[in-house]
Amino acid sequence: MFMTEERTRLDKPKNLGESATITKTLSQKWATVSDEEKQVYITKAEAEAARRTKEWNEWIAQIDPAVLRKINANRAAAGKQRIIRHTNINGPRRPTTAYLRFFQNFMRENPSIPVKEATQQAAAIWKELPEEKKQPYRNMYEEEKKAYDLEQHAHHKAQESV
Repeated sequence: MFMTEERTRLDKPKNLGESATITKTLSQKWATVSDEEKQVYITKAEAEAARRTKEWNEWIAQIDPAVLRKINANRAAAGKQRIIRHTNINGPRRPTTAYLRFFQNFMRENPSIPVKEATQQAAAIWKELPEEKKQPYRNMYEEEKKAYDLEQHAHHKAQESV
């Protein structure tokens, strides 16, 4: 906020070198500003950040998923990171999958193995594991899935009433 306000009072720089010099000068000026004066700018910056966050959350909540897919395709083509829409921020967490639960147990039993190596070993063991050994993990997942579905339904009902 300080830099922005100070730059509006100055002539527009003609080149990058001049811009760098202005930035350096303003940085030095900022270092001499009292804490009380700095607090004014800090408060303004916090208010601006809160406003932008609110606008972003409103935009991301109402954007059409098809439009977001197109935006993300353009961003990917430009080498930029995708925009992720967290649709269930405050809702219930998804249940742990059968394989992930198996992997967590594997890691508990083999804490000395590096994660990369453990991932490869666990995947190979899971692949060769007979169905009857996988079934307890799948049963736990199914039980959690049922509870998750009920919680998810209740969460959606609560969101609709707001």
